[in-house]
Amino acid sequence: MRRASCVVVAIGAWAVLASACGESQQQQQPAATPAKKSAGVQFEAEVLGARFNKKVPLRLCDRRRVEVVRVRGDEAIEAWRKLRGEADASGRWPVLVGPPEDASFLADVARFNCKAHPFEATLERAAEVSVERAIARVARIYGVRDRDLRGSKPLPDQPPGDDFVVPTDLATGEPLPEVWIALLPIDQGWKAPAILPWGDWNDSPPPAVHTAVLREWNRRYGAELVAMTGDILELSVARPPTTDEAALALAREQYSYAPDIVQQGVEDVETLAALLKNGHAWYFWWD
Repeated sequence: MRRASCVVVAIGAWAVLASACGESQQQQQPAATPAKKSAGVQFEAEVLGARFNKKVPLRLCDRRRVEVVRVRGDEAIEAWRKLRGEADASGRWPVLVGPPEDASFLADVARFNCKAHPFEATLERAAEVSVERAIARVARIYGVRDRDLRGSKPLPDQPPGDDFVVPTDLATGEPLPEVWIALLPIDQGWKAPAILPWGDWNDSPPPAVHTAVLREWNRRYGAELVAMTGDILELSVARPPTTDEAALALAREQYSYAPDIVQQGVEDVETLAALLKNGHAWYFWWD
């Protein structure tokens, strides 16, 4: 929809876009949409222009530096699970932020958003968000039609989605040599898009919407944030849907929230539903 010269790479059960020239998806520069052209130009000038030219430390909006744990890609998920188990006692929620260059980009995204989306104000806004209306608005922006969301049973014969993308090199399918895990001073993972204000560029919803959606899915499915890069979110899910009907309903919701996972990924709502049925890893990406 917004990018040329891309190919689809399968990581576990998920089909994920990578560039034909071998770069990972995170290394593609998003183009500004007409509705946000001026903001997009400013974002590109302030953030994307310096993306690979410097290493920006990850900081909160109050300028506190975020502690990071460095691990190999093949160790990242197990390390996240261990740190998640300690989060209640430590008061720090672990979030995979990708390799160093992706962590640097995420730091710039957060810095760009700090003035407009301070932490406490974002939490207050999130409490007022209607998740249904917010994701319907994203679907309209992306041109998702009612017939795109219908889907039908039976679902395709597809293994459930249980693998995470962020610790992996999308060009090769191999684990990354180094992945950073940020330790954020929050008690729930759904607060991460608020404390590192995330979104609100191109067609990605603003931080309050991401916060509200993740909070709602945490309540309904036991979904917890595992990874957050400049343009990807990944969740670990304790209670995924277990029937075709429930999986299709959730797939319609996720397609509306993050249309690129279908439009530039799995291609139809039935395949997405098959991944979600009994699947414990959820993937979202905005171009």
